[in-house]
Amino acid sequence: MKRYLILIILLIGLFLRLYGIKWGLPDKEHFYSYYPDEYNTIHTLQTVNPGKLDFTPPVPMGNPTFFYFLVGFFAKAASLPGLLTLTQSKQFYLYHPEEYAKIYLTGRILAAIMGVLTVYLVYLIGKKFYSEKTGLLAGALFSIVPLNVVCSHYMEPGVAVTFWLTLTMFFCLSIIYTGTQKWYILSGISLGLAIGSKYTAIPFGSIVLLAHLLNCYKPGISLKDISKKLLDKKIFLFLLMTVIFFIIGVPYSVLDIPTFKYNMSVFFDAATKGTGSCFKINWLYPITNILYYSIGPFILVLAVGGVIFAVIKREKADLLLLAWILLYYYIQAQSGYKIARYQNEYLPFLIILAARFIFYFKDRIGKYAVNTIIVLSILITSIYTLSYTNMMTKPSPQDTASLWIKDNIPQGSKIGVIRKPYYYSPPVINMKYYALSRYQENPEYNKPGYKITDLDYTPAKLDKEKPEYIVTSEFEYLHNLPPGPDTEAFIDKIFSSGKYKEIKRFELSPSFLMFSFDKKVSWPLDWKMPCATILILKRTK
Repeated sequence: MKRYLILIILLIGLFLRLYGIKWGLPDKEHFYSYYPDEYNTIHTLQTVNPGKLDFTPPVPMGNPTFFYFLVGFFAKAASLPGLLTLTQSKQFYLYHPEEYAKIYLTGRILAAIMGVLTVYLVYLIGKKFYSEKTGLLAGALFSIVPLNVVCSHYMEPGVAVTFWLTLTMFFCLSIIYTGTQKWYILSGISLGLAIGSKYTAIPFGSIVLLAHLLNCYKPGISLKDISKKLLDKKIFLFLLMTVIFFIIGVPYSVLDIPTFKYNMSVFFDAATKGTGSCFKINWLYPITNILYYSIGPFILVLAVGGVIFAVIKREKADLLLLAWILLYYYIQAQSGYKIARYQNEYLPFLIILAARFIFYFKDRIGKYAVNTIIVLSILITSIYTLSYTNMMTKPSPQDTASLWIKDNIPQGSKIGVIRKPYYYSPPVINMKYYALSRYQENPEYNKPGYKITDLDYTPAKLDKEKPEYIVTSEFEYLHNLPPGPDTEAFIDKIFSSGKYKEIKRFELSPSFLMFSFDKKVSWPLDWKMPCATILILKRTK
């Protein structure tokens, strides 16, 4: 029966990760995905040339290449039976966006599968190092938790690195309890591939060393003896495997060292400094905002309880899970970017501790109360997740705004945009035609018939151009505003001077059947991407 339960859990996890997976894909109206970071995969695959041993990604590139190459491998495999078309011609995809969308879809399906595999790893860790009931509940909760489900819809390495880190954690826990050499080798392989997927996995190397020390620790052992254990041959094998498999995933790290060093500096600069309004050190923000919205308050309470309980119990498995949770939480709390998807990398271990925490109270509050908590956890979280993914099956605000503009704003009108149109812009403004302008000799930048002017947060330019309409989104007037007095004056001229009046607003909120959840202004930036708010303003004077 339990074998069938985990199968059902995996199937539910797969369904949730595939439901709405076509959201925002390129089509005849817009050339780029509405999730901007997905283009990093495409850009990398267009840049490298494996036949000439050229594995150097575009510059700058803050991510390593292993996940991108995995997508390329599966896209190549899909092209052999004719499921999609691969060509070096950018113009081909410009005029056949449905083929371009298939590449994105291949990467998204790969991410969804890795998300489901992570569900199984969560189950295995819970089962082997706590109890089978803990494993089943942890797997069930992780299969439906909104953050990992939603991120599994994107061709982006966050879900992939979470899979590799969870696999590494399984090997590390095995090191604690057995100390067998094969677990060190396997830890090195999986960690090398994790770092090759995303550099944020680098600190996990300390967790492997901690697992080794916990395996070596015995009452009465001296610090001198413990330090000698770090020179163990098994640690050398772990480090060797990590380096080898990182190089396999990121071959330009040895084939093009100058570019690799530059791209690494780009990553560390972005990770430590951030941009714009994102850079605010707030130790509680990941809990009170990011996790609150991206996993839901019910599971968040259980996860916090699980962490506190693990601190009290301090079993060896607890220590290892806590070490990564607290280390990565510290890094995220002080990093420049407060982004929901970045919390994926410690989420599996939060869920395991939450499940373990629930069963601890079985003998204290009774079986009925524990079962009630479990049912409510699964039911409430499933509704929230389905509400979010259901939103991804509907026309996006960008698309509905685009249709409205075509029907209601006369051709030839001058439309102002706060900054150059991007993923948050209605396609009719020039989403597709901006791409054409980059790859054609004679671009028709304003082919739809509208005069598009980029105001670039400049009050003087707004006064000079006097656009009849302004089309904008919260990603332009609310998030990551460029610093300086001009920006404040510019926003004031649009929204407070009376010169422009809002005439139409397009937005979505998560909903499923009779359940709905209000979209919050305080949501993390990437949590808003499937439901961007698009405003259309008209000049009054």
